[in-house]
Amino acid sequence: MAINMQNIITSVKNLEKFLKVTELQGAIAVKKANGQPFCYTGGFNMVFKLEHQGKKWAFRVWHTPYGERERFQAISNYLNSRKLPYFGEFFYDSKGLLVNGVLHDTIRMEWVDGQLLKDYLKENLYDKEKLLNFAEKFMQMVKTLHENKISHGDLQHGNILIDSNNNISLIDYDSICIPETEGQEEVVSGLKGYQHPSRFDSKKSSLTADYFSELIVYLSVLAIIENPDLWEKYRLEESEYLLFSENDFFNLKSSEIYKDLQNLSPIIKDLLFVLDVYVRNTNYLTIRPIDEYSFLELNQRVKNEILSFELNIPRPLMIQFSASKIVVLEGDEIELSWRVKNASKVYLLEKEQEVNCLKNNDFDSISEKAVPLRGKARKKMTKSTLFTLFPIPIQNSENQTENAYRAIDIDVYPRPQIIDFKSNKFDVTYGETVTLSWNIKNGMKAYIWSGGICNTVKNKTEIKINLAKTTKYKLEVIALDNETKFEKEIEIVVHHKAQIIGFELITGDTSKGEAPTKLRWNVMNASEIILKSDKEPDQNVSNLKEITINPTKKTKYWIEARNKCFSAESQKISVDVQTSIVKKMTSFFNK
Repeated sequence: MAINMQNIITSVKNLEKFLKVTELQGAIAVKKANGQPFCYTGGFNMVFKLEHQGKKWAFRVWHTPYGERERFQAISNYLNSRKLPYFGEFFYDSKGLLVNGVLHDTIRMEWVDGQLLKDYLKENLYDKEKLLNFAEKFMQMVKTLHENKISHGDLQHGNILIDSNNNISLIDYDSICIPETEGQEEVVSGLKGYQHPSRFDSKKSSLTADYFSELIVYLSVLAIIENPDLWEKYRLEESEYLLFSENDFFNLKSSEIYKDLQNLSPIIKDLLFVLDVYVRNTNYLTIRPIDEYSFLELNQRVKNEILSFELNIPRPLMIQFSASKIVVLEGDEIELSWRVKNASKVYLLEKEQEVNCLKNNDFDSISEKAVPLRGKARKKMTKSTLFTLFPIPIQNSENQTENAYRAIDIDVYPRPQIIDFKSNKFDVTYGETVTLSWNIKNGMKAYIWSGGICNTVKNKTEIKINLAKTTKYKLEVIALDNETKFEKEIEIVVHHKAQIIGFELITGDTSKGEAPTKLRWNVMNASEIILKSDKEPDQNVSNLKEITINPTKKTKYWIEARNKCFSAESQKISVDVQTSIVKKMTSFFNK
């Protein structure tokens, strides 16, 4: 029965209460910026990152029953007994975490830091010595795993890590096969493009499962060392493969990658021959590992042939270098995009002295300016800048001294400022004259808009206007890039004389069911109406047209209507208290 994942997260948030692994007592869960535990969720389990006594652990909890307890326990015991440098510590802990009142098994694995294989290849694409060193260490690892009867089962770029000392580690142990588990039902069949086609028809784990993928990784790395352009051609950064796809294995010699690799050194061709032998074999369980093919003489040949092989690579080719804008305002962002082929490195430079450093082969001074062969960059512009894209030729390429660099000049202009845009009055009477004035800095053109009519104006001036109605004026400034607009708007309100058309008293005898006494009015051109009285406080009745009154003694009422320029008062209405109503009220209260 599946476990609620939120309940698992709750338990991990409270490890001091629910963690039952003695060796991890006191551990804390590493959290993300939002306060939630750092977590990877897969189809069967959740992996959290824990810290305990300065050491990091991957802590796995199953949210869906897996039924592999004995198998994982056997793998844990076997790996820990061998203590190979390629595997982190790995422990299966029975009843390791209490989740919603039930104890569940967990796995803790030493957290391994490093670069995944593809990231490592990308960063060191033109460093032959470094990649050859990796290839040598990879084959040492392969030999060690064979000697210790261990098959990883899912050997591919996403499960190979290289640390800062260029040491190799393997991660994800779900598919590992050891002598004790050989022949058991296979949990993971590996990633296509790394596995023999017959692997996916097999349901049993095998110690030979890595033989095919070992060759794929090794051959691909050596081929990339000889011809780094393969990285770009096969778009390896974006693909799920290295160089081979699963379709290539069904007709290897007709595949494009086979033809490309046939143009490389003899050792590459010999490894291709072994791969052809592999794919012709219909059962991956019967193939031999590459280190048993004595004719290859890997130890003697690889470094000599790879380093001495000279591929005739053309000089750098600038396919694209462009900017989203070449004229901008101060503080604006632009996007630069580029694509380069046949280069060992590319530098995006902003200063003339940086370009001179490259021309003088002073790469250390501008190392942080290196960018990928294809990419984009956003730049916030504060001043005019000449951006130079400077590719470095690949070793042994044609015309090494000729650099196909390209430059883009970005002009940056100051942003316009509407320092002032005002009127000497904003509330005026009908026909009154007002003065509009403005002051603009760093503007190419300026316009005054009013009522759909546009007039070109100077950057600093004033005009006088006679107004007959409320009017909006918009000052529009065109920036020095001749594109960007800046606007400011003001409104001048023309007020007409406030008028009181009517003000009357509506009376009725409430004892006969008639309407109560009311005051009613009709007003024009007023923004505010105040009901005044000689006996009562003023009332703001701006949103009303009438009001019920109930004076207790003789009272005078009148209204004042006003706007920002005018005010008017009505005649005063005297309201007498009706004697009959007063008597009736007195009689009522005496009962």
